[in-house]
Amino acid sequence: MTSITALTSSAVEKLASGAMSNFAGSGLFEQIVNEGADDELHLYYSPSDASDDPLIFIHNADDNQILPEALRPHQRQALHRILSFVQRTKNMPMVVPRSWKPYRDNNKIGFFALPLGTTSSPRWMAQVHLQGTSDIALLGITTTQEKQGLSDVEMSGKVHTKVRSAWQKHLQVALLAMQGPKAQRRAGVEVVLDNAMPSEGLSKSLTLSEWLPSLTAAQKEFVEAPVDRSIRLRGPAGSGKTLTMALKVVREAQAAKEAGKDTRILFATHSWSLAGEVDELISTLSEYGVLDNITVLPLVSVAEEILPSGMSAEGLHLIGDDSLAGKSLQLAQIREVLQEFKETDWITFRGATTAAFQSRVDSTSDVEITGLAWDLLIEFGCVLGADGIFPSFNAEARYVRLPRAPWMMSLANDGEKRVVYAVYERFWKALQERNLVTSDQLLNDFLNYLETFAWNHRRQMEGFDLIFVDEFHLFNIQERQTLRYLSNDTKSYPKIFMALDPRQSPWEVYVDADVSGAGIPQADELDEVRTVDIPTVHRLTPQVLELVKHVHLEFPNLDLGSDWDIPISEVESLANPGPRPSFFVVDTQADEEIEIYRNLSEIYSAGTQLALAIVDEDRFPQYFQLMQRVSASGKFKVVTITNRDDIGLLKSHKRGVVVGPAEYLAGLQFDSVLVAGLPDMNSTAAHQSYRRRRSLSLLYLALTRASRDIRIFANEDYGGVPEFLEKAMEQGTLGRFRSRA
Repeated sequence: MTSITALTSSAVEKLASGAMSNFAGSGLFEQIVNEGADDELHLYYSPSDASDDPLIFIHNADDNQILPEALRPHQRQALHRILSFVQRTKNMPMVVPRSWKPYRDNNKIGFFALPLGTTSSPRWMAQVHLQGTSDIALLGITTTQEKQGLSDVEMSGKVHTKVRSAWQKHLQVALLAMQGPKAQRRAGVEVVLDNAMPSEGLSKSLTLSEWLPSLTAAQKEFVEAPVDRSIRLRGPAGSGKTLTMALKVVREAQAAKEAGKDTRILFATHSWSLAGEVDELISTLSEYGVLDNITVLPLVSVAEEILPSGMSAEGLHLIGDDSLAGKSLQLAQIREVLQEFKETDWITFRGATTAAFQSRVDSTSDVEITGLAWDLLIEFGCVLGADGIFPSFNAEARYVRLPRAPWMMSLANDGEKRVVYAVYERFWKALQERNLVTSDQLLNDFLNYLETFAWNHRRQMEGFDLIFVDEFHLFNIQERQTLRYLSNDTKSYPKIFMALDPRQSPWEVYVDADVSGAGIPQADELDEVRTVDIPTVHRLTPQVLELVKHVHLEFPNLDLGSDWDIPISEVESLANPGPRPSFFVVDTQADEEIEIYRNLSEIYSAGTQLALAIVDEDRFPQYFQLMQRVSASGKFKVVTITNRDDIGLLKSHKRGVVVGPAEYLAGLQFDSVLVAGLPDMNSTAAHQSYRRRRSLSLLYLALTRASRDIRIFANEDYGGVPEFLEKAMEQGTLGRFRSRA
C-alpha cells in the first residue's frame, strides 16, 4: 500500500518541535483516509491552517510513517531541512545551497535530506510548483548521485488534485476537532512566535510607492539618494535598516527597468535565513513582478557561484551553508582541538607565555573558552589563512614574524604566537581528516581569485553595478574585502550600500564595524563615502530606548559608542509609550525562579509575544530546568532555543514563551522580554574588560528584543544588581522591585 502524507509547513514545524515522539498535546490533528486498495492518505492539520495554504506531499511506501525509514533516526534534522527547502521554493529561480549537492530536471530537484556531518545522507527527490500551485511533493529518497533518477518519479496531476481535495475536505472537521475536549493532539513543546521581522510584517504588504510617504527623513534620504557613490546606513536596533535597504534595492531595480538598462544588483547577506526574508520582502515591495536583475545570496554562496570549479578541491565539503552556520561549527571544532592541546602539549608551551594568556587558556569558564576560540577563529581565517600560511616547513616562523594590527588577537610575545600556531596545526589536521573546508578558507580563496586577470576579465559581464550588504557588522575583514571586487566597472568607484548596527552582534571580537580599517574601500578611495544615520526607532517604546541609551552612555571607556557618529542620546522613539522597564532583585536563585514564574504567569495571561533571554550562557541550564517544569505544568506553551538552527521553527506561532541564551535570540522580536542570568559584572577578576564588553553586548541584544516591556531579574548569590543598572534605578529609568516571597 502506498502512503501519502499531506500537510502545511506549519504542521511540519510542530512535528519538528516535538520530534514526533509523542502525540498528545502538540496542536496537531491527523485524519487517515483510505482511497482504495493502493492508497492511504495521512492528512495532518495545524490550528493556523487555511484552505489555500501551500501543501507538502510526502510519498512513503513503508510502515505508514511520515519520514522514510533511513531518516527516522534524524527526524528533527530531516524536518528542518524540509522546512528550509519549502522556504526556498517560494521565489523563483529557486536557489539551493551547494552543500546540499542538488541536481535538477525541469521542476524536479534532488538534494541531501540531512545536514553535512549528520550521517551519510540520502537525497530527496522533489517536485515543485505542482500544476502551477505553490505545492511541493517529496517523492521519496535515493542514494544515487545522478539526476536521471528524477525522471522515474512524479506526482501526477490527478493524484495531486485528489490528495489536495481530500485535505481541504477534512480541514474544517480537523479544526473543530482541535478545539474540542476530545481532540487527538500531539504532545511536545509547541512553537510560539513568528520569525523575527518577517517580510510581510516589515512591509505591511505595501509596495514601494505606498511605503514612500511614511518614511522618516533619514530613510527617505537613503532611498532617494543617487547611486553614484557608496553609502553607509546606520541605525539602532529596530530602526528599519533592512526595510530601508530593500526599498532602495527595489527603487533602483525598477528605475533600471523603466530606463531599459541592464543593471545587475547584488544583495549580500551573512545567512540563508536573512536572504530568504529579504527575497520575500523584495517580492512584496515590487510593483513590476519578479525583479530578475536582483540577486539575493549569502556571500559564501556568491563565492561558490563565481569560483571556477577547478579551484575547489574534489571531495571537500563546506562547513555550514553560510557564514553564520559555518562560524558556529568552526567554533565547536576549535574548542575541541583547543581542549586536546590543553591536555597534551600546553605544558611545554606554557612557560613562554604571560600570566594573562595562561589564565585564558587554563580557564574553565565556558564564556572564556568560547571567547578564546572566537579569537582563534578570527586569527586562523583573517591572519594565518589570509596570509597563505598553511602547516608546512618554516610556516611557524613566517607567522611569528607577521606584523600585528590593533584589530588582531592580543598576543604579547612570540611564545603566545607559537601557541596559536600549534592549535592552528591541530585545527588544520582535523579539517583534512574529515575532508572539510571552512567558509573563511573559501572566502580567502575567493579573494585571491578576485585579484586575478581571469576575474578582471569576467567581472565586466558577471560583476554587479550595485552591491547592497545587510548586517555588515557580521562580516569579518576578509569578507568585507571581497565586496569591492564584485563591481563590474573597474574604472569607477564601487557602489556599495552597507547597513550596519554593531550592537546586534553578540561577539564583540568581530572587527570594528566602522568602515575605516575594516578591509574595504576607505573614504578617500570612495571619494567621500556618504553616511546616512537613522536617529529614530519604530519598534522600541521610549521607555525601552531610554534604558538602551543608559547602557551606551555608562561605558564611554569601553568605546561602546565608537560606531556612531550621532550621539546615542539624540536617538528618538516613534513608538507609543509603554511601561517603565523593571528590575527584580531577590536573595537566592530559588527566589529568582519563583519571581520569574510569577511574571511569566502575569504576562502570559495577556497573550503577548514573550521571551526569557539568558545573558550568561553558563547559567542557561538552571533556567532550562525551570522552563521544563513550567512546560510540564500544561499551563504554558514553551519553545526552547538551544542553537541557531532552532530559530527556523519560530515562524507561524503568535503566543507563548521562547527561552534561550541571548545570543541565539538575535534578530527576533517580542512584545515582552524577561532578562535573567546576568553575570557578576561587579567582579574585578582578570580580563574583566573582555567579559564586561561581551556581557554588555549580550545584555544590549536582550534589551533590544523587547518592543514594549522589559523585566530584569537578579539574585544576591550571583552578584546582585550591577552598578550601572543601580544607577538606572536611581535615575528612574529602571524600576526596582524586591521579592514578594
